[in-house]
Amino acid sequence: MEGWTHRPCPHGKSTTAARVDATSQLLEIEIVDMEAVSEPAASAQNKRKHDTAFVAEPAASGQKKRKHDTAFVAEAAASGQNKRKHDTAFVAEAAASGQNTTRSLTRARTVDLNEADAMIAACRMKPIDASHFLDNTLLPTLIAEHSANFKTLTGTGGCVPLGREHVHASSVGEITWGSLCSGSEGAHFVMEHLNEHFGTLGPGFSTNLKALHLRQVFACEISPQKRRWIDALVNSQRRADDRPLMCIFCDIRDMGKTTAHCHVHNRLCLVPDCDILVASTSCKDLSKLSSNKFAEPVFSKNESPGGSADSFRGLLTYMDSHSIEMLVYENSDNLDDSQDAASGQKSLPDAASGQKTNSEIFTAEVTSRNMEGQSFVLNSSLFGVPQSRRRFWAVFVRCVRSRIFDFGQRSLTDVFCTLRLLVQVCQRLPPSADRLLLEDSDPAVCSELARRTSVEREPQPFTWIREHSRILDLLLLPLDAPPPCDATSQSPWFKTLSRKQQSTLIIHQATMLCSKMAASGQQRKKTVGGLINPTQAQRDARKQDTAPTMSILDRLRKGVGGAHASAAAASGQTADASDLKFMIDLMPSPTRVSASTEDTRNVDVTLVPCILPSQLLWIHSRDDNSQQRLMLGQEAMLFQGWPINFINCVESTSVTNTFLHDLAGNATSPPVLLAVVLAMFYSVSWKYQDAPDEAAMPEAASDADVDEALALWNQCKREATNVLDRMGIQETRP
Repeated sequence: MEGWTHRPCPHGKSTTAARVDATSQLLEIEIVDMEAVSEPAASAQNKRKHDTAFVAEPAASGQKKRKHDTAFVAEAAASGQNKRKHDTAFVAEAAASGQNTTRSLTRARTVDLNEADAMIAACRMKPIDASHFLDNTLLPTLIAEHSANFKTLTGTGGCVPLGREHVHASSVGEITWGSLCSGSEGAHFVMEHLNEHFGTLGPGFSTNLKALHLRQVFACEISPQKRRWIDALVNSQRRADDRPLMCIFCDIRDMGKTTAHCHVHNRLCLVPDCDILVASTSCKDLSKLSSNKFAEPVFSKNESPGGSADSFRGLLTYMDSHSIEMLVYENSDNLDDSQDAASGQKSLPDAASGQKTNSEIFTAEVTSRNMEGQSFVLNSSLFGVPQSRRRFWAVFVRCVRSRIFDFGQRSLTDVFCTLRLLVQVCQRLPPSADRLLLEDSDPAVCSELARRTSVEREPQPFTWIREHSRILDLLLLPLDAPPPCDATSQSPWFKTLSRKQQSTLIIHQATMLCSKMAASGQQRKKTVGGLINPTQAQRDARKQDTAPTMSILDRLRKGVGGAHASAAAASGQTADASDLKFMIDLMPSPTRVSASTEDTRNVDVTLVPCILPSQLLWIHSRDDNSQQRLMLGQEAMLFQGWPINFINCVESTSVTNTFLHDLAGNATSPPVLLAVVLAMFYSVSWKYQDAPDEAAMPEAASDADVDEALALWNQCKREATNVLDRMGIQETRP
């Protein structure tokens, strides 16, 4: 990132406008093995060969993309070599007239690439202690570590150091934020811990500027129970302090209006503006599990059965009616639908047809509102969360007439190149999932077991028996076969499962044991029954022992299938939990397996499968002193990195285990949100003004009064503009 070359203005645009157009592309990044490949825009060639590629997408304006505008050529960390070339190589292009009018500009680099590579390699292997998840110190610890690393990398030669200098004087040290489709509202804890961190920073070079403070002005959630949850989180302290309560709106589709129905005040309240908007619109129609299939992109519609199109349009209407400075967006990784074109798995419309993908529509809609940004596909496991969860993330900032951001000294491209590096620095190695489980004696575990034992299960139709019988026949097991693992049969939790769930668990266990036996047989190479160079009689006896009439239970009892099965037969057991996946979902069909995996960086780290709202995860305990059981909703929140102990503050909302699991399944991972937001704070240049202290006002207006006044002013301005437009009168500015 040593320097950059100025790009001449196309079609008579200003230098700034040309530079903005040149960087108005959707850049997608998935940080898994740190490999990067550059692609030219609108080309069927140079397909993405790796699942972990960084791909530069075409600009929303349709302009010709520079071939190496922000090309990453980074190899996997395992190679031990730094092969990144031209990380931010800016290639000069001729003007529209065909003449070379390029002129050279120089500036100080923001981040040293060699130093960044070394730090990324160290951070991605740095483990997080499980205690931080259990004592609510995870987010403060990560903030302190990330900030220290960011300051080391950015130094004083790049963007203005984060601190009091980062605040525009007109904002009085305060930046407002709001959330749409808030869900569990994990963003509340991220912002609160950031406030605590900003309060500890020194005064910097100017004593006239106040410390950065993030104040939430609204939330929006369609589910009544989740609205009560959010109300308990954000308004409990306000009620105790007798302060004005924050509005929680009920429908994102109404957020583009002047007023919307508020859950807290039970009336129409003014919809306020905010500086930072955190949005996570519905992913139901984008999910691979969705039964809704569409011939065209979901985001091209105004409505969709699962609400994905509706909520996205609601986000856009809010951005049209209210001014924001930064958008932080999260959704299903399937929103990045253009990635399949590189692998040839999906036939996307030809560019000449004018049809677009969801990711292109998303970028075009947001950039058309004077914002530019960076998109990512990030796996939560890379940021210290013991869960394999791939999600689409995007950060956009206002690039025209921004109130708090300054792009006069550093280009947008430089800002987003810095952002990508800093996000990678936030990688951490998570603790193994089994270290975050609650003890069997924990009151929450005992209470849930007692509840499940006392509940009478409603009779269910036996439509599943035919499918299960077919699979059990292949495994040579009867329909009423016991679980292959004795610990499962002995667990009191097993009896609380429905007959279908029990059958699903038995099928999964039998299938996993068969796979284990097959792997063990391959490892023994050319042996038969563990014998090297067996005689023909021994071979014939072995064939007879492994006749097709032997079920998996018989094979285990006879010791067929390697050392694990032999040990089980010698001890009189059926199977050991170590032969089984640590965690497996019992809700889907037995033909679709959703189970725990191992972290590729450390095989001793177990990752839970992606947490979904409708899920029933069975735990095969690795500890002989622990029983096999179902995962609780509180543990699902832990596996998202959510501060578990704060659940006590919402006891009045009648939280159930099912509700907590639904919250976790729809939640964003706070450590990932923290990484994206904090990296953006350190990447962008903030406006500041070293002005003398103004005379103190006799009485300061409250936050609620200021928000109401701003909302009324913006509404009056919009209505006046609409009247002038209808009259054909063009607004003039002095």
